Amino acid sequence: MRLPTPLLLITLLSACAPRTGTVPAGEPRATAAPEAARPHRIEPDLAAVLADADTLRIAEVVPGVRHAYAWSSAGPWAIHVLEIDGAVCRPRIEARMPGSRLDGRARTSELAADAIAAVNADFFTPTGAPVGAQVRAREVLVGPVARPVFALSGTTARGATRTAASAPAAWIGRAALRGYVARGADTLRIAQVNRPPASAASDPGAGGGGQDVVRLFTHRFGAESPGDADATVVVLSRIRGDGAGGTAVVQRVDTRGGAAPLDSGVVVVLGRGAAARALGTMAPGDTVEWRVALVPEVGDGAPALEAVGGQPVLLRGGAVADDIREGIAPSFGEQRHPRTAVGITADGRLLWVAVDGRQAPYSDGMSLAELADLMERLGARDAINLDGGGSTTMVVRGAVVNRPSDAAGERPVGNALVLVGCDRPDGEG
Repeated sequence: MRLPTPLLLITLLSACAPRTGTVPAGEPRATAAPEAARPHRIEPDLAAVLADADTLRIAEVVPGVRHAYAWSSAGPWAIHVLEIDGAVCRPRIEARMPGSRLDGRARTSELAADAIAAVNADFFTPTGAPVGAQVRAREVLVGPVARPVFALSGTTARGATRTAASAPAAWIGRAALRGYVARGADTLRIAQVNRPPASAASDPGAGGGGQDVVRLFTHRFGAESPGDADATVVVLSRIRGDGAGGTAVVQRVDTRGGAAPLDSGVVVVLGRGAAARALGTMAPGDTVEWRVALVPEVGDGAPALEAVGGQPVLLRGGAVADDIREGIAPSFGEQRHPRTAVGITADGRLLWVAVDGRQAPYSDGMSLAELADLMERLGARDAINLDGGGSTTMVVRGAVVNRPSDAAGERPVGNALVLVGCDRPDGEG
């Protein structure tokens, strides 16, 4: 249950109040970083929000990007915040994964090679495959399930497409697929990408229902597509296009649903029921077009250029999400753990947050409610929880700046959000 507003304010101020307790070894006492002239804000300033911590350091990484470290003995909490100011830095962000397939893992610091900064992203299976959706350079690497995403859509400046932090280019929420495969006037809707029918059927949000839709498999899935005796499989050889779609020629049609080898030149389409019958009318040599994109589930939003999954939504419209506890086990949501989160502010900033945990007396971590309160205090309008625990990692200029909780050190993960560069805001030379 969320604290009443007056008590919440007292708790937050107390949590960051200067104390006479012991500061962790090697950490300096609180020092407020000098503030250079900055664009007018309509949201709380990072330095003002964290100024009363026992220890505070704020450093400019590049113009428009700041890294803050705050330690409070009240938690105890060790908090790292990366602030990306869209008024100064129009960020180029990538949802990176290890290698070319979904079944790999790598450390966040490895995924952050040659970048400004990075944080770990989605929860992942034992193989390294992300649990939620992922989009990279408009290519849907794996389709959405009943979990929210953090996504960056495209904006146009001087004829070039790029990502931007400002709304509505950045969004948090449930996602859906918009896609089709067509031969002439015959069109079938693509309901899922790189998720086998069994996975889709077990998750009502995975787009697996219905007999008039198909599933698309690319080389990101693995060495071969899944077999499905109840389906018809069409193997397509790419002619032109990119990861978001293109044109192909039918290589073969298998009405027995056998597995098919996958590589970067092959796309496999699988369908049951009415979709299987429609696919069965295709023949080798037919020309087929396909297109697929990840879009907001509600509204007519632009397709995502980059996206990663998370769970749950922490803030929605500036308030703690009503469903923050929905489907969340108490051991995960109410207990304190290391946490990673991403927030979007109304004034064009992105907030990447890593809270260390499981390391008393240095830092206990946070519950989801405490994390939501922190994100709200930092000025986030919308925020989402990403993978935490031993996965929680923040990298700035090639260095891991937080303290990952695993005894073995930094944990290999399935994907990461990576800030690779900044563009100048509109109107600047």
